[in-house]
Amino acid sequence: MPRAKFKQREWTFKHKLAVIEHLERSGSMQDTIEAFFPDASETALPNLRRLIYRWRAPQHEIAAMCAKAATSLQKLQRNIGAATTLPLEVEETIVQWVNSLLRDGIPVSPRMLQDYALEAAKPLALPAGSFTASSSWRAAFMRRHKLTIRQRIRKGSIKPDDAAAIRDAFIQDMHELIATITPPPS
Repeated sequence: MPRAKFKQREWTFKHKLAVIEHLERSGSMQDTIEAFFPDASETALPNLRRLIYRWRAPQHEIAAMCAKAATSLQKLQRNIGAATTLPLEVEETIVQWVNSLLRDGIPVSPRMLQDYALEAAKPLALPAGSFTASSSWRAAFMRRHKLTIRQRIRKGSIKPDDAAAIRDAFIQDMHELIATITPPPS
């Protein structure tokens, strides 16, 4: 016999408000459940009761979401700034930086990408903590721009003189890139 499949369900703010208002009018939880969840099984009733009582606590927030046509059909509310991303121009600058490093054979670590993105976001004057270049942002950024930070491993070793020349060229490139990104102090 196959296992029972339990599915979590989200309802729109409009539906939640209708359920709460029906409960207040009728005063009966049983009538409310029968009206809005007629196919609910006996085992689901305690969970539905808890769910409806949980909706009653933030009732004013649910009503505020229903007041706007654009948000009444949403199922979840996200805080403002929860998904802060960078403007396209800044992201393109980061893409160019990543590509130039990869072209030079320098692997880009997630930490390097995070640090560079945070530096690129400083001139935007975003609210503190709204952009953190989190791992989920980095993954979405890499997907969005079809980038990979994996680089083929070099076979053999680099002589110390060559390593110093590569390091000096990299430092020079970084100074030039930073000079193009940040405006001179006034």
